Amino acid sequence: MLLRSPSPVLVLVDATGQAAPLVSVLAALPRGNAQAIANVTALTTAIAALLTSSGNPLDLSTPATLVSLSLAAVQAAVAKLNT
Repeated sequence: MLLRSPSPVLVLVDATGQAAPLVSVLAALPRGNAQAIANVTALTTAIAALLTSSGNPLDLSTPATLVSLSLAAVQAAVAKLNT
């Protein structure tokens, strides 16, 4: 799978469905063969929600939403939560 920045990382934390899935966005991919580390928390899920028109962070898994992602959009969402 070829990834481009920014790339979503989806993590389902509860197989029973009692806890909501958490979502994170990797704003920039590492160069070469370097590994990437993404935090996946309620805060990163909130950032992901800000990146979708619906407010549903799981919409980041749709191709139409992925195409519209940009580093600037991720940075703006982080800045919005920091204020």
